[in-house]
Amino acid sequence: MNMKEMIPSLVMIVSAFVLVERHLALYQRSDYWMMISAMVLVASLTVIMTIIGLRLRRMEQQIEASERILRINMEEIEEMIEKILPSVGFTRST
Repeated sequence: MNMKEMIPSLVMIVSAFVLVERHLALYQRSDYWMMISAMVLVASLTVIMTIIGLRLRRMEQQIEASERILRINMEEIEEMIEKILPSVGFTRST
C-alpha cells in the first residue's frame, strides 16, 4: 500500500472520529466506545476497498498477460500458415 492509498484511508478514519464526536457533542454525551467503533468500522471499510482495488489490479495484469500470449500465438500461427500455403499451391494475393 503506497501513500496515495494511505492518505484517503487516514482521512476517512479521522473524519469518522470527528463526525461521531461532533454528533455526540450535540447531546452533551461522550461515548468513547462509539467513537472507537466508528473508527474501526471505517478502517475495515477502507481495508476492504483497498483489497478490492488490489485484486482488480491483479486481474487486469492477468488479462493483459493472456492477451499478450494470444497475440503471440496468433502471429506464430499466421507465420506457419504463410509458410504452408505456397507449398500447397495457394499464393497470397495482396
